[in-house]
Amino acid sequence: MLYNWQQADWPDFRYDLRGMEALFLEFAEKSGVLRGLLAGLDAGPRDDSAISNLVAESVSTSAIEGEALKPEEVMSSICNQLGRNLKPAPVHDRRAEGVAALMLDVRKHYAAPLDEATLPRWHRILFEGWAPRDLVIGAYRTHKEPMRIVTNRPEADEIRFEAPPAARVPAEMKRFIRWFNTTAPGAPHALTQAPVRAAVAHLYFESIHPFEDGNGRIGRALIGKALAQHSGAPPLLPVSVTLNRRHKDYYDALRAASGTNDLTEWIRYFTSMLIQSQDEVEHEVLFLVRKIRFFSRFVPLINPRQAKVLDRMAREGSKGFAGGMSATKYQAIARTSKATATRDLAKLHAIDALTRTGAGPGVRYHLSFSDAPPQHE
Repeated sequence: MLYNWQQADWPDFRYDLRGMEALFLEFAEKSGVLRGLLAGLDAGPRDDSAISNLVAESVSTSAIEGEALKPEEVMSSICNQLGRNLKPAPVHDRRAEGVAALMLDVRKHYAAPLDEATLPRWHRILFEGWAPRDLVIGAYRTHKEPMRIVTNRPEADEIRFEAPPAARVPAEMKRFIRWFNTTAPGAPHALTQAPVRAAVAHLYFESIHPFEDGNGRIGRALIGKALAQHSGAPPLLPVSVTLNRRHKDYYDALRAASGTNDLTEWIRYFTSMLIQSQDEVEHEVLFLVRKIRFFSRFVPLINPRQAKVLDRMAREGSKGFAGGMSATKYQAIARTSKATATRDLAKLHAIDALTRTGAGPGVRYHLSFSDAPPQHE
């Protein structure tokens, strides 16, 4: 099998967008809806939504690479770096600091064109302070051994892709950077459809695989930068959340696209993933709007214990509080007796702040404004 970079037409990607008009229209319409929803929020909730998306993107892009980061560590790192914490919160995982710093850098400089220093800087930001000893940070790979992407399976290691030799990387990256900048909005060869440019940019970068490690995370950061340049606003979609949820399909689509320079099916797949990401963000923003109204209505009617528990439940977002709230969980969160927990929950149900499912020991409570199906333990 010849990989895309081994073929005579590399990197003159071609694609047929006929039949995708409805996808692009849906993407554009959902983009407008999201901008409208966010514009209707006050600055505080709008910033909170942006930070939640940064955390989700950071955790998910790392999870795709097999790294399990704690969301609270990423959140603390982002808030520290934004100066939102009066006293910096401790962050024990340097990986969380690195990926959070990368997301913030992309957000801050999204409008700037790429230059020779941008991607090596991202690489340094990502790995500073925790990289393996033998990993060269902030520079393209130079080792002579083939760069292979391997799937670990019990029976054998399967080679999914082999990238261009290291000697070719500097020239390939110069050409990639030139392509990225000349296809940006307002540039000589601008691509009018944001999903098309983001899809090609991601596949193009991943095919070169210029670094020894971190290519996936940096390649997905490029998705955010490309989309943000088209929208004229900082990155909005935590695309990696959707890709991580469907990571097998994502890897399979990348593998299929790496064997050809006809990217028609890759663009179709990628655009559908962006739309799913938009749906998820819209769901979360609508949840945030309902949450604001909910607390505005009920805070005057409840005590501090109840407010603390409701806030803890709401922090789980539209997916709902796993397993629902029980008297035992209420005791642990509010640090109160079982009798008080039972009484507090009964009152919250009576005033319609919580809905109730089950009976007897199996009674569980759920936020009344959440339309997510209850999750079971």
